[in-house]
Amino acid sequence: MAGTGRMGSRFNELNLPRGIFVDTNFDLYIADCENHRIQLYEFRLGQTTGMPVAGSGTINPTISLLSPNAVVVDAYKYLFILDGGNNRVVGSGPDGFRCLVGCRGGGMESHQLSIPFSFSFDRLGNIFVSDQFNHRIQKFLFLEKSCGKQNAVRYPNGQSRINKWIAENNTFVTVIDVRSTCDSLFIDSNDTLYCGVSGGAEVVKKWLYADDMKLIRVAGTGEWGSNLNQIQTASRIFVDTNFDLYIADCENNRIHLFQLGQSNGTIVAGRESETPTINLYCPSAVLLDAQKYLFIADALNNRIVGSGPDGFRCLVGCRGKGTQPHQFDYPNDLSFDTSGNIFIVDDNNHRVQKFSFLQNSCVYGSLSLKVVFQSSLTKTNQVYFRDCTEPNFHYESIQVNVIENGYYIFRTYSALDTYGYIYEKIFNALDPLENVLKADDQSGSANQFRLDISLQANKTYILVVTTFSPSETGSFDIAISGTNTVTLKKLSEYIILCY
Repeated sequence: MAGTGRMGSRFNELNLPRGIFVDTNFDLYIADCENHRIQLYEFRLGQTTGMPVAGSGTINPTISLLSPNAVVVDAYKYLFILDGGNNRVVGSGPDGFRCLVGCRGGGMESHQLSIPFSFSFDRLGNIFVSDQFNHRIQKFLFLEKSCGKQNAVRYPNGQSRINKWIAENNTFVTVIDVRSTCDSLFIDSNDTLYCGVSGGAEVVKKWLYADDMKLIRVAGTGEWGSNLNQIQTASRIFVDTNFDLYIADCENNRIHLFQLGQSNGTIVAGRESETPTINLYCPSAVLLDAQKYLFIADALNNRIVGSGPDGFRCLVGCRGKGTQPHQFDYPNDLSFDTSGNIFIVDDNNHRVQKFSFLQNSCVYGSLSLKVVFQSSLTKTNQVYFRDCTEPNFHYESIQVNVIENGYYIFRTYSALDTYGYIYEKIFNALDPLENVLKADDQSGSANQFRLDISLQANKTYILVVTTFSPSETGSFDIAISGTNTVTLKKLSEYIILCY
């Protein structure tokens, strides 16, 4: 999806990706922390190489960044960037980039930040910043006609009190108390802010527009533990439309559900769940879809798992840690776009992976990557007339056995310009158009084929991998996603060439 799996600074590489944002065009923005830039991947245009749009390496000068941690894009395509190392929030507009918050250096004052880690917007455009080293949440109000005034939430004199600064009359109103900074933030549909307190073994919430400073504990006791009313960590939190709270409790190796108004939670996945679910090892993020199915970044198992009508299953990363397209090395966050595609921050592989939603799948949501097939086209491979008009195309034929009816995707990853075909029953090199079900050249972008097709169990299919131009050789990987696993077998029998 994004990144090569190796740390680097070229346009197709990432170095410690942090925040991600997917816009309505399904373009992906990445806060590429250690490369000090924001990378844009315009997948709708078929691009797989990123382009810096802010910070280091941009074509036109924009703004200097130091370890950006997060990025958000508004409806007008303007960027908002949490410039962590520079202790500020910057944004773009009609006249270019400008500093919004923290414009006079790091510090403790209401207009300052100290290594801000994450930020979020509510529906009115107000910004909430996790001000990490100041152990506070800062709130900056949206002022439509502002000439640069900033409204803030701050701690006075280093205490754990958050004040709301009203710019119009330059007064402070106490909002909430919090014990520490927040490992995770979430704003629900009712404009309630949730904070997973760092090191505090609790999640607290506060309606953003309440006049009182009452802070409500919604999960945990404030003491570390593994009882049903306790949490160790709130690595990520998610609040559904019923205002039920889901917590990825990394150190307890579980997903904890606290229903609205309940102090005792229910373990819905992982260790000590009431019914057998799935073993988790430091889950780092959790999301729910519209049908209440869970999607979990199981960080130290290096995989993404999900629930469905038949229980939990591994979706991606099901064969251990690694750098291949189907593998992760500590996936620490995940997100969906509006079409249901999953974006995963693959932390130690320095990349962001995308896995596509398949609408016709029998399994709800993103289909899991089942197989990665690796091979090469060499001079010893058979050759044929790809369409009986041009000679000397090396090819490899692979028998595909499907065990469950469903929808499947075959996509190549290669330096070659690949061309792919799916046949039913047999592949006849004398007549390459016979029995062909589907062919593709570069729907997978970057000159890679992508075959999306519905297949039936107990039928024989042949996948043929060749190239767009004749006489090309090189290695290739095929990533296969689908309803269930498939088995692959190279076909080595000799095929008579057509003349």
